[in-house]
Amino acid sequence: SGGGGGYTKVFSSQLAIIAGGGGGGSVSGAGGNGGLPPNGNGQNGGGTRAGRGAVGNTPGAGGIGTGTAIGGNNGVGTNFSVGLLMHKSFAGSKNFGFASGLEFDFNTINFKAVESIHYNYNDREILPYSSSTLSTFQLQTRKHKTSLVTIPLALLFRTDPVGSFRYFAKFGIKNSFLISNKMVDKGIDISNPAILKEKENLNMTSKNEMFFYQLSLGLSFGAEWNFIGSTCLVAEMSYYYGLTPLFLDRKEENQTLYIKVNGENTPFSNKATLNQLNLKFAVLF
Repeated sequence: SGGGGGYTKVFSSQLAIIAGGGGGGSVSGAGGNGGLPPNGNGQNGGGTRAGRGAVGNTPGAGGIGTGTAIGGNNGVGTNFSVGLLMHKSFAGSKNFGFASGLEFDFNTINFKAVESIHYNYNDREILPYSSSTLSTFQLQTRKHKTSLVTIPLALLFRTDPVGSFRYFAKFGIKNSFLISNKMVDKGIDISNPAILKEKENLNMTSKNEMFFYQLSLGLSFGAEWNFIGSTCLVAEMSYYYGLTPLFLDRKEENQTLYIKVNGENTPFSNKATLNQLNLKFAVLF
């Protein structure tokens, strides 16, 4: 691998500290009675030479497409990532290698209810729709607050230096593992039909709501600008296509959200995949 200017090596590795924040978008598809579209997620950082650290920021954006009239987008979600990134060249090659690392992602994913969506709950726990409880909530907006461990794996190609610039491309996958998922719900408490009141349910949990593993396929293009000494400014554009669902399609008896159809409670599971467009910036030193 190599940095800006004329620096190259036949075999080398790079380990960088990364930090940054940003946003993203998603495309969701309905299943059963509907799906609620999440959005958000970005990741950061990059580096090129052995032992070089990087601090970066990753703004991102994406389009929202829904396949249901029950739920809709409620603004762009956000992400903050910290971790380590490694670039390693293959033996005997100065232009080809692979990129990997370990990142911790802290995301928010937002949606709003277009129709009347309800759930039953006890304290901070959201219960299966058929549970006997005195507490019922009519959902208006929901913010998922997720924590994940991400391991990116990608093939890396770098050009030879062109003046002060060096260009690169990556193609690979992101493996994300869910650590926690808590929800902030805004809506109306309808436990007592005679006394309806607006309420915000904080840090709500729902067992096995989200799929614990998220896989996405991505392609990145970027450039390094060696503007002073061994310090480089890196810009990278990446697109990731979600291959796995964000939410589990649980058995009907375990589903929590429901709508009223002809006076009966009809449960459904969210179904969505996450696509991301990220613009990454990093300073290598």
